[in-house]
Amino acid sequence: MAIGFFDNPEGFRPAAHAYWGLRLPWVEFADNLPHVDGYSRVRDAAIGDPRDRQKAR
Repeated sequence: MAIGFFDNPEGFRPAAHAYWGLRLPWVEFADNLPHVDGYSRVRDAAIGDPRDRQKAR
């Protein structure tokens, strides 16, 4: 997450719910955004995948 990301949150409207399969079982959203089972945008391969970090623990 970039520093200052939440300084103006109204400028960051969500387009999808990413990594839907990793959410807590009780998390639900009452919107019509798509549920994506991965990252919702093109991702820098150097950053990696959250699933890989989860397995490393």
